Parts: sequence; structure tokens; C-alpha cells
Amino acid sequence: MTNSSNTNLTRSDWVQVYKRSGLPVTQELDCELQVTEGSVPSGLNGTLYRNGPGRFGVGNHQYSHPFDGDGMVSRISFKNGRVSYRNSYVKTQEFLAEEASNQMLFRAFGSNRPGGLAKNILRMKFKNAANTNVVSHGGRLLALWEGGLPHAIDPETLRTLSRFDYSGRLKNPFGWIDRRMNPELAFSAHPKVDPKTGILYNFGLILGVKNRLMLYQVGPDGEMCPHRFFEIGALSFIHDFVITSNSKAIFFCSPVSFDISSMLLGRKSPASGIAGDPTASVRVMVFDLNGPPGEIKPSSVDIYEAPYSFVFHHINAFEDEGGIHIYSSEMKSFPTAPSAQQSLFSGEMDYPATQLVHYRLIPGVKNVVRETLDYGHFELPRVQDERLGIDFESFYAIGVQDLEQFPFMDEIQKVTKSGTIAARFRMGRGLAGEPVFCRALGKGYLLSVCYNDEIQKSELIILDEADLKLRARLPLPHSQPLGFHGNWVPSSSAELS
Repeated sequence: MTNSSNTNLTRSDWVQVYKRSGLPVTQELDCELQVTEGSVPSGLNGTLYRNGPGRFGVGNHQYSHPFDGDGMVSRISFKNGRVSYRNSYVKTQEFLAEEASNQMLFRAFGSNRPGGLAKNILRMKFKNAANTNVVSHGGRLLALWEGGLPHAIDPETLRTLSRFDYSGRLKNPFGWIDRRMNPELAFSAHPKVDPKTGILYNFGLILGVKNRLMLYQVGPDGEMCPHRFFEIGALSFIHDFVITSNSKAIFFCSPVSFDISSMLLGRKSPASGIAGDPTASVRVMVFDLNGPPGEIKPSSVDIYEAPYSFVFHHINAFEDEGGIHIYSSEMKSFPTAPSAQQSLFSGEMDYPATQLVHYRLIPGVKNVVRETLDYGHFELPRVQDERLGIDFESFYAIGVQDLEQFPFMDEIQKVTKSGTIAARFRMGRGLAGEPVFCRALGKGYLLSVCYNDEIQKSELIILDEADLKLRARLPLPHSQPLGFHGNWVPSSSAELS
């Protein structure tokens, strides 16, 4: 497998590659990785933590949605040229109960329990998959899932320590009905850490008598401040957000309808009960993160309108004399996926292609200025952590050249904010994973855990940031599903310079 040519696989071929990449991980290992090509860059010392589904079913039952897979954290550590690997499932209460019974006991975001209505009606305890991201902050390593509490993980052994609620800050403080519906507050899987202050910002969507957007702020010491909240009114779907260096938080509230009666009665999972509402515009809300705790009044929030679309992942935002600029991966419609896992296996997916879009929020102008850029078919975009909230030149993503192949993405790409691909690394017969930026001795690198179908194993790919030339390839001892998000933790602050 090389980075210079593709294998001209058919869509049916890509479906088979995807199936092989998604085989369940049955071993939790602790071993050293060997370089099979290239060499580990000098001075690269630290740890790459990754999170994502390690398996897509329990017992004889397959989950209906790829977002439901049981979370598995991977730890790839670099020390003086040696690289070690460890993986472990996040031992949530739900995971342990299902392991003991070898059957699906809980409803999930996109999967109902087997057994029909009798097993699902009015069952409102949903599984915390703990599978979306893993972040190190304030002396803690947290596995994240946007619908529930984080889980604290031992950074060395990956042992699950506890469900983590920031000393009670994530207990629902609202009325009895709200607490019955959601005893705990959700903590999103896309927190942002201000590179200047070390403050972590995050949010949670809380549905109840009133729908609320919770705003969280966690100091560098790991202590959560009293949170702020805003009543958002109409139901919206928010997966990600952006911040600026001037302490602004921007949320794109994509309007959706929710078939709550079918969900309560067990006819539909939450995912299959959600549908986009293309007749409505997107509300773009801008919050001042320096505001006081408690309820945020509408008069203190800048609200803009944008044409209907859906954004899973934003890239970055910054402010200048022209207003607030936001760069995002936009879809024209909401991705409907009542049986997303099966549709992936068949190759027939209702997963809209993505487009790079530049939005501009001008003070005093209600409508968002929207510019579509000539770059698309990509996902999992990342900027360098130190550029978060400020102007930037480029970002990194996984992508494809041919829309017919989407969403089976086999490239890592470096893209300018104007939409030009500055460099690309093509996997060949394999699937690319999220690229994570790191530094060593002043040089930039990208780390990505990919799937190599030629050896039918996952492998760590190390690329030069500037031109995406391959620096090293290190196979993992097994295959693992590609996963979602991860982060680099340097072994010393000196490596950030």
C-alpha cells in the first residue's frame, strides 16, 4: 500500500473494506509497536489518546447505528523513539451489565432493544456509550459522549475510574419533571480548550419542560464554574460549536422535528425519530463566555439567521474588523439514518456530502453572509490546537477525490481555508482516520490511526505536517474500528514550542 496511487476499487469493494475495518475488538492489549516503514521523528514524546466504538453489538444483537458502538480508548505513547500501545473498553455501568448478561439491556441513540414494543415502551434509560472523544484537562482523562456524563479514565492503565460529574455540577438542578427526564446534565463530546488561558468550554443540550442549552466552563485546575444556561425554545440539533479568542461561543442551531411519542412508545429509537426541518432557518447564537452564571437573557445573546443546512463539525472561528468568521463542514440536509449500520454495509447511505463553507457574522446584520468554497467530500476536520479561536491558514481532514466513493474516505488532506488542497496522503486500499496535530523539536506532524486492508490491521501513520509525506508506519497488533476523535498530550510543555 502506498500514498501515490489508488486501487480503483468499486463501491462494492469499499463496502467489504469497511466491513473488515469494523470487526469487533476482542482483546485488551499492552504492547510495543514496531516501525515497518520510516522512523519515528526525533523528540516526539507524549501520548495520543483515541476514542471510538470497539464493537457494534453485544451477544447476538448488532446495533442499528454506528454511533452506538461501545467506547474503547486507545493509548499510543512515544518515549525516546519507542512507541507503546494499550487499549481498553470504557467500563460504563451499562457495558458491565451487558457483558454479564451477554445481551442488549438498554436502548441506545440509534438502536432499540430486541424484543419489540414490550422491551422498549417507556424505557427512558439510554446507554451511555462513552465512545466519542477523550480529553486530558485539569489533571483528568475523560471519555466523552454527548448525551450523558463523562467517564474518568486512568491515563496510564486506561482503567475506568468513575462516572464523573464535576463534584455535582452535572446533576440536573431544574424542576421535578426535568430531573425525572434527565437526572444528569449532558456534557458534549466537543469541548474547546482556550490555548491562552487553559480554560475548557463545553455545552450540553437538555430537553425537558423547557429546552435548555447549558454552557460549561472548567478552569485549568479542573474545577467547574457555576454554569450558565439559555432557553432555546424550539428543538435543535447541536453536535459541535466554536469559540473565538475574545471569549465568544457560537452555536448553529439546526431545526429538527422529533417524533417523541413514537420514541416513548418504543416504536422508534431517538435517532430514527429525528428529522431535519428544511422549512426553517438555522439560528446562529453568539454568547459572551465572560457573562455571569445563571440564566442568560435573550437580550444578551446576538442571534443571526442562516439558510437551512446541517453541520456536524466546525473547523474554527475568529474575529476581525469584518465581524466573526466561522469555517465549517456543511451538509445541505440532515443525515437520516434509521438503520445506518446496515446502510453502510449495503453501500447505500443517505449521508449527505459535505462542503467547506465560510460564514461571516456582521454586527447589526441579521442574516449570515455565507460563502461556499471549492472543497468538499471531507470529514473530521482539525486545526492546530494553538490556532483555536484565531485566524489560521490551513486545516486537516479525511476525504476522498470522488463523490461516488463518499463516505468511504481513504485520504488525509491538508486544506487551506480558501478551499485548496495543499497536500494529500492517500491510503490506497484502506480507510483514513482523524488526523491529530503534534509538535516535536519545533516541527509539526500529523498522527492518524488508519485501517490497512492489505494487512487487515489498523496502523499508526505519522506524516510531516507541511507536505504530508510519510514519516513512519507502525501496525497495531489488531484491527480496530476507525473511531471518532482523539487528542495529543505532550510529555512536557516545552514540546508545544
